[in-house]
Amino acid sequence: MARSWTFILLTFGFSWALILGFYLAGGEWGTLASTFVALGMMFIPALVAIYLQKVKDKQPLRDIGLRWSFNRWWWVAWLALVFRQFDIFLLNNSLIR
Repeated sequence: MARSWTFILLTFGFSWALILGFYLAGGEWGTLASTFVALGMMFIPALVAIYLQKVKDKQPLRDIGLRWSFNRWWWVAWLALVFRQFDIFLLNNSLIR
């Protein structure tokens, strides 16, 4: 239970710290910079999980399901991304004309 709370507190803490830093730097939502801040926030839970697993608990990353070997789902995910980008490209071109 304590490990869950540690994860939640670290995740929320880093997320709000990033938002506060962006705000104090004069950033505004709805801009290109805010898109990159939001993109960076997506990585915070994963980085906290990796930190807790490797640094704090000194356990292998396999225990949280993180593996660096290629498998068929890796290929499915990347091919789906490529095809989705192609669909968006076609949709944008059809809406412009």
